[in-house]
Amino acid sequence: MGPNISTVTDVKSELQRQYPKQFEGVGKLNTKQISLHMDESVADVAQPLRHVLFHQREALEEKTKQLLEVDIIERVQGPKP
Repeated sequence: MGPNISTVTDVKSELQRQYPKQFEGVGKLNTKQISLHMDESVADVAQPLRHVLFHQREALEEKTKQLLEVDIIERVQGPKP
């Protein structure tokens, strides 16, 4: 039988105490460039825009602004090859 939840929590707390710098920020890896291998034989599919409900727009704009500021997402103009 696996460890119980309190044991896992204790281990996590101990690791956070021992290595505080590894638990800071959002965990972005910016030291390595990766490439995605795509099958060129698969046709592109254009997806329709997702409509955002009016009462959720402000929250979405705030979250988008936050993600842009911490460099998790970036603006693009048009489709990228």
